[in-house]
Amino acid sequence: MTFFSLPKPNNRLAGFLLGLGLLTGPVFAFAATAPSAPQNVSAAAGDGLATITYSAPSSDGGSPIVAYNIVIVSPGLQDQAMSFNTSTSHTINGLKNGSTYSFKVAAVNNVGTGAYAITGTITPKPVVTTSGDGGATKTTSGDVNGGAQDISIQFAVKNPLGTSSTDLPGFVANVLNAIVDLLFPVVVIMLLYSGFLFVISRGNIEKLGDAKKALMYTLIGAAIVLGASGLAHVIQNTISAIAG
Repeated sequence: MTFFSLPKPNNRLAGFLLGLGLLTGPVFAFAATAPSAPQNVSAAAGDGLATITYSAPSSDGGSPIVAYNIVIVSPGLQDQAMSFNTSTSHTINGLKNGSTYSFKVAAVNNVGTGAYAITGTITPKPVVTTSGDGGATKTTSGDVNGGAQDISIQFAVKNPLGTSSTDLPGFVANVLNAIVDLLFPVVVIMLLYSGFLFVISRGNIEKLGDAKKALMYTLIGAAIVLGASGLAHVIQNTISAIAG
């Protein structure tokens, strides 16, 4: 019986094949593609401008995002493409107030430009502020994604005392302080008047009684005026506590 033996493996051939496999391995890697569309795109209108915001695509296609393309779309006008950095918020100026716009946004990587996502329609409008002395202040700007107009209304009541207080406790304190300032000269005048009554009484019991009454009422008034400042702080703190 004759036995056959397998040839011994050629070490050089095996090493060559192994090296060839290592060199050709990257051939089986997946090739990068353009990114998917940006997410959560929106546009907010202002005075002759629009602010475009969005989130990064769910997939960058295997290649980092290097820029974003934004295309301005307006009826009757040719589309205008603009390129921006990788920030996810950009302001576009030079828009015409009263015209409608929408915006298409796409991410760009080293492979190319990805799919576009489009915003809603917006209309830039000028900011109009109207106000009156002690009346309302109304500020009107553009809309967001074609929605309702953004309107803010502020009411301001002119302080009759001409002070800078803007809250109720401060206003009450200013009123009480103004009363004190007004009554202090009155107290001084009444003290002088009481002294004058004592001088002209010349021992007359009736006139002397009138002078005493005038002095007593003046001293009571002076005590009230002097205590009004402390009372103002008490009232102010009480109102502040109630207002929370």
